[in-house]
Amino acid sequence: MAFASLNGVYVKDSDSRAFERLIDRSITEIEIPKGITRIGPGAFEGCSQISGTVTVPDGVTRIEYNAFSACKGITELILPDGLEYIGGSGLVDMSSLKRLVLPPKVTTFTSTMAARSGYTEFVAEGDIKSVGPAVFQNCYNCLSYDFTHCTSVPPLSNTNAFLGINTSAKILVPAYLYDEWIVATNWAAYADYIFAVGDGIYGSLEYALGADGASYTVTGIGSYGSVGEGTELVVPNEYDGLPVTSIAASAFEGNGEIVSVSIPESIVSIGKNAFNGCTNISYIYFGAAQMNDLEMTDLVFMNAGKDTDGIQVVIGNKVSAVPKRLFSGNAVTYECANIKSIEFEDGSVCTEIGDNAFYYCKINESFIAPATLESIGSYAFNSSEIDTVFDFSACLQIPSLASATMGSVMRQSILVPAALYDEWITATNWAAFANRIVAV
Repeated sequence: MAFASLNGVYVKDSDSRAFERLIDRSITEIEIPKGITRIGPGAFEGCSQISGTVTVPDGVTRIEYNAFSACKGITELILPDGLEYIGGSGLVDMSSLKRLVLPPKVTTFTSTMAARSGYTEFVAEGDIKSVGPAVFQNCYNCLSYDFTHCTSVPPLSNTNAFLGINTSAKILVPAYLYDEWIVATNWAAYADYIFAVGDGIYGSLEYALGADGASYTVTGIGSYGSVGEGTELVVPNEYDGLPVTSIAASAFEGNGEIVSVSIPESIVSIGKNAFNGCTNISYIYFGAAQMNDLEMTDLVFMNAGKDTDGIQVVIGNKVSAVPKRLFSGNAVTYECANIKSIEFEDGSVCTEIGDNAFYYCKINESFIAPATLESIGSYAFNSSEIDTVFDFSACLQIPSLASATMGSVMRQSILVPAALYDEWITATNWAAFANRIVAV
């Protein structure tokens, strides 16, 4: 067994040591010595008999041009976190390489850096700032290029960077940059390969400009497919420099791919049936602080969560009032939202739950009121499907209850602060539930 550590030439490079070049180019295994800070130009170029795993040791910050060019037998290349630079054609023609992961400090891709290699997956752990010519040219086997750590769209020098891309490949980008990425110079040529991942949708939201030309309405999800298990739908506050203020009627109706929904502060209206039939939703964040009340027939979340064990509903800390009929179901057709729990974000300022807010909903685990709650509207929780604990133990006052219809069937406890218990059990409309009220 021959090791490169016995066959290398070390040269001084200011205060660093460089592994300059192999003397014996016929070796089959390689062990790069510790203490090296740079792999020199062409250090292992053409060493096609080296096979298996090669580990570049900690301390190496640069891999120069052609360093591993045509190392056709290497199946795994482990690069150190401190690596900062890979030169042109540094990892080219590595036909047996199975997966290529570039560490966080590598943020610039030089010309043909990893072209004509055999890996099926490429991962950039850094915030990539530029992609040079022909970087991934003729990487026929690669099915996934991961750019999800980017904080901006890196300039792409020309369209030959992905020349010969596998027709099934996906270029993965952060969801919040997706719309910008698919139209960026040269990236646009690969728009059909670009998929959004992370805190957002797996695909593209569609918008309509409002009649006033000063705001946008979300109208649905575009044509790009899922790369994960379910769509995490995050509606943005802004689009193209303008506020996103509404979600259109039936925008996501019947979409069984959506598993979570985040509604931002900017939304003031949600149209009829917007999320009707989204049966796989298991989480909803509602942050719309100034949203208008809904109409009795809007039923925006009807049948949402039907195929899950219930939706975790979180009300944002800027929402002062849960809108009327927000989750209202249809008592005539027995259709409703399947809710697991209702809670309020830390720092909540909510003082009111509107009429029919959760009318005819299934609520099967818990409701946790914020300390600030002052009033509960008529029929806010009226349903024969409620089987939950109502926790008001954080309340600083007894919230007024507009009617004695908290639920047609109350199966669980109503938890209240011990200091307010005597008042609570005799308060208007609360007295009807005195046998369920428990001091904590």
